[in-house]
Amino acid sequence: MLESIRCALQTKMKLRYLVFRSAIFLFAIVLEVSAGVNAIGQSSQSSPKKAPSPTEALDRSASDSSISRQVAEAEAAIGKSDWKAAETKLGAWLTSNPNDSRRR
Repeated sequence: MLESIRCALQTKMKLRYLVFRSAIFLFAIVLEVSAGVNAIGQSSQSSPKKAPSPTEALDRSASDSSISRQVAEAEAAIGKSDWKAAETKLGAWLTSNPNDSRRR
């Protein structure tokens, strides 16, 4: 009788050890997978943003109906560091739009 109890206890302890070891292994796998997913998400979010070229800025701003073509050309000139051309285009726009609220 004592031998059967000892055998049952050993079997019970082995089963507990197996379950505990399996749970730890599963936890480690889940932790590794989640760390990998986080690393992939961070690398895609932290990729440097390329500044748009002046022509892209011109195309994008020209498509916006609230900005006139002159302002878009002036912004493109500013992007190229052509300050004189930008000043000329913005000056012409300001004289043709004296009541625009962005002027103030």
